[in-house]
Amino acid sequence: MVNKIEKKLKNKQAHIDRLIKERDVLLRELRLQCKHLRVVECEWVKNEYIDSFPPRRICVDCGAEEEGWGCGYQVLFDKEGRHTIRVLNNRDDFYKYRKQGSLYLVGQSHPNWAPGRQAYEQLTEIPEEK
Repeated sequence: MVNKIEKKLKNKQAHIDRLIKERDVLLRELRLQCKHLRVVECEWVKNEYIDSFPPRRICVDCGAEEEGWGCGYQVLFDKEGRHTIRVLNNRDDFYKYRKQGSLYLVGQSHPNWAPGRQAYEQLTEIPEEK
């Protein structure tokens, strides 16, 4: 009886793993095509006990996320056609806009970031899934 249940669990987990891989492929495709035209912003938050939290923006459609301190937004900056649909001061509400799957950091939050000019493609590059 126990072996039967363990087998069912193993099969369900394999199915879940396949679905997660399918989701990740679709999410990557979405992120490659997204123009990041709808963003939500979270204002900086002063913290008395540790460093303050920087302002952040996140694309509602694909989950691209960028920090706005220092040199400002490099990808999710204000531009014609881009709309900030909400400005939040609560981090918990802000993080609800993240997509399930891998975190997608862009701009100065991207691992390719270095001082000086960077190409847009470098700052929005999506690493290949392993």
